[in-house]
Amino acid sequence: NAQLARPNSVAVDRAGNLFILDTYNYRIRKVSADGIITTVAGNPLASPLGSFNCSYSGDGGPATSAQLCASGVAVDSAGSLFISAVNRIRKVSSSGIITTVAGNGSQGYSGDGGPAINAQLAGPNSVAVDSAGNLFILDFYNNRIRKVSSDGIITTIAGNAQLNHPQGIAVDSDGNLFIADTYNLRILKVSSDGIITTVAGNGTPGYSGDGGPAINARLSPSGVAVDSAGNLFIADSPRIRKVSSSGIITTVAGAGGFGFSGDGGPAINAWLYASAGVALDRAGNLFFADGYNYRIRKVSSSGIITTVAGTGSPGYSGDGGPAINAQLTLPGGVAVDGAGNVYFADPTNHAIRRLQPEASSPTYPFTLTDRGGTSLMTAGIPASISVGYARIGVPASLPLTSGRIYAEVAGAVDTGLAIANLNNSTATIHFFFTDTAGNDLGSGSTTIAPNGQLAKFLDQEPFNGPPSFQGTFSFTSDVPVGVIALRGLTNERSEFLMSTLPVIDTTAPPGSGTVVVPHFADGGGWVTQIFLVNPTDNPMMGNVQFTNPDGAAANVTIEGQTDSTFAYTVAGRSSQKLRTAGATLTTTSGSVRVVPNGGGSAPTPLVLFSYKPAMITVSEAGVPVTSGTAFRMYVESSGEGNIQSGIAVANTSSSPATVTFDLTTLNGDSAGVSPVTLNLPGSGQAAKFLGDIFPSLGSSFRGVLRITTTSSGLSVVSLHTRVNERGDFLITTTPPTAESNPSSTREWLFPHLADGGGCTTQFTALQRNCRPILIWNPAFLRSERSVIDPDGVLTTCSSSIPPASKREMDKWPLRSDICHCHWPILNCHNPLPNCTPSAAPRFSAAIPMAYGQRSEAAIHPGAPNPVRSHIRGSASMAPSGMESTSLCNSSRVGIPVSSP
Repeated sequence: NAQLARPNSVAVDRAGNLFILDTYNYRIRKVSADGIITTVAGNPLASPLGSFNCSYSGDGGPATSAQLCASGVAVDSAGSLFISAVNRIRKVSSSGIITTVAGNGSQGYSGDGGPAINAQLAGPNSVAVDSAGNLFILDFYNNRIRKVSSDGIITTIAGNAQLNHPQGIAVDSDGNLFIADTYNLRILKVSSDGIITTVAGNGTPGYSGDGGPAINARLSPSGVAVDSAGNLFIADSPRIRKVSSSGIITTVAGAGGFGFSGDGGPAINAWLYASAGVALDRAGNLFFADGYNYRIRKVSSSGIITTVAGTGSPGYSGDGGPAINAQLTLPGGVAVDGAGNVYFADPTNHAIRRLQPEASSPTYPFTLTDRGGTSLMTAGIPASISVGYARIGVPASLPLTSGRIYAEVAGAVDTGLAIANLNNSTATIHFFFTDTAGNDLGSGSTTIAPNGQLAKFLDQEPFNGPPSFQGTFSFTSDVPVGVIALRGLTNERSEFLMSTLPVIDTTAPPGSGTVVVPHFADGGGWVTQIFLVNPTDNPMMGNVQFTNPDGAAANVTIEGQTDSTFAYTVAGRSSQKLRTAGATLTTTSGSVRVVPNGGGSAPTPLVLFSYKPAMITVSEAGVPVTSGTAFRMYVESSGEGNIQSGIAVANTSSSPATVTFDLTTLNGDSAGVSPVTLNLPGSGQAAKFLGDIFPSLGSSFRGVLRITTTSSGLSVVSLHTRVNERGDFLITTTPPTAESNPSSTREWLFPHLADGGGCTTQFTALQRNCRPILIWNPAFLRSERSVIDPDGVLTTCSSSIPPASKREMDKWPLRSDICHCHWPILNCHNPLPNCTPSAAPRFSAAIPMAYGQRSEAAIHPGAPNPVRSHIRGSASMAPSGMESTSLCNSSRVGIPVSSP
């Protein structure tokens, strides 16, 4: 979001850093591969922004203290930066010291054969450096190309009335020089032995010639670059064109419209405005200055265009932060060095600015024993949160190209959706809303860049749902995508609580017969909501039946009616909600049966638990349905009153069932306790904590629980519970996986992970056929978006949570060149006092895991003081799960992880 002002030249070093000439900001700026922008030359205090006061100062000192008006930038193999600026060429060494290497500051033409620093230049506006250290200068008003040898002697190598206002030069690995001869409408080549020829352009203005010889094409060149294969790239506003080593010209960016559009899609469909300096990195990515769009843009080697620097608004801002948040003013020359730093001239801001490269993501391979698991946790030590994702090749379900969720936007309730595109092509998403009467409304579409992510509430862009709505949200994608959905509730203390919603694959045939939800609770502070979603276009009718643990009818009150059975009618593509009153002092619990009329297709159910003691809702958790005869799940126990796993099992048959619980450690060894057998009556149910099932289990345990039955089937759910310092009972679901689930070698995706700024992420992997889940806890934020959560492991907090104002969803980077969104995070007014974080080594987010794993992620607040930036993103992993907890937080959420 940085602002640039007329960026008109770029360069790329060997490590992929981008350098931008930020013309009207009078600076050279650098954009690293992870998108961070800095100024590497030019003094914003000495040179008033936008003043066009092209002063000269600073030789022998730090480049960031110098005054300059840069028009071109290049970088050599040693990382030294060369800048064309007001009748001089200046050099910034790798240590940041600036000197003049050519030009005495007096406009004219003289000095050939002598020291370059004594020569006269006239408006040099582009520079290039060859592998031998020779410097080439485009001497604009002299219409010449001049060369400064490695020993400092200047000569003229091209021109002598042959050029007409040239505006760009580049040199290849063989020492051949390429010139954008702008007013002659050609690209010229000067061979290493001094022979000049035309390689592109016929001298006629216009646009033509794609697919044919470049020398027959019409073009208006303003910049040129050459890659290691000898291909030329030409800034031909509003396009970027390519001349192959065989001389054939094509367009690689720009549809011909002047303006700004196309990010995240094919570059040839994008609109550009005054494209200028071009540069390439070692990976074949193309960078160019999109001048009057006040941006630096990148065309990946696969042809996708994105913005890597600039907000589109002229100005100077953003140093030290994400380059896409920075302001540039007509950026000019761009260069990339061997370390991946991207430099660009920001002339109006009197600066050379830099984007620094991203460190490569580490990997953490491991193997799993049968019945075992493993665990990795991020340290959470940096003050700012890092967002990313983890990828892993593991069992996965079929790709998702069509889906539907229960949707509600009303008062304190909101619904959010995250879609992650792991493909190398853009995903086009079409969507629509359906109300409870089955009426479709509010349709639209959006795109997600390759390997990109979108996460928004349904009443926000791009969904723009109704301000008050209940029903469903349906979508389709032209490529497989991973999707998760969240329901948010702002409670009576203005805290934002979240729970997950299932995403239904509407391409799969609906199930038939009775569906059993393994647990409900009503009264004693508990309220249960049942959402029935119709995955078809036809109405569905039937009954919802509540039964107690003995399998007998259990009465509850819904909308003033007290009974054990309630009829439902769900319109096609829509949903229906049933909510228990929760008015009694004692708790009624058991299971829920969704029974379709005539044994037909049943709607997809979700049960949402809400715990509301003392008239304050402190936790919500959605319970999905998992049925089968054998299950595995990650479980944990850390002592009385702390983390405890809870398990509910329901007998789906009317005949008695025997259930066996078998516990192993993460190493796959026996947990030191004998298997436990439980007898369930027909349609019966049991809900127990891990410590209740295994009373002799130690106070601290993490492992794998296997549940089996010899009967026709069970429905199972696992809960993680925790009591925080305030005494709030927090719950979240950790869905078990049926062992009968099919396996594949596809990747799973965790759409979110977080590390630092009060958060850590823990991944655990469980052996064999486990579905992934993500459990994520929102950080508390101040109004200026500062994390204020205490550490979730070693923190003692002596005060209560302050009131909060609202929830927000914001954009965060998932990869170095992609902007993404994260789920809502609470926005609080004041930090918590007396909180001390723990210390641990830092951890990054790319984790490949072996076949058949389960992953869990725990996010623990870890920063007592406010911090400004937060990293959140997605993770692509094995069958896995993530969990988040916070000692001072009042919300925990389980997020099912989808397969793309």
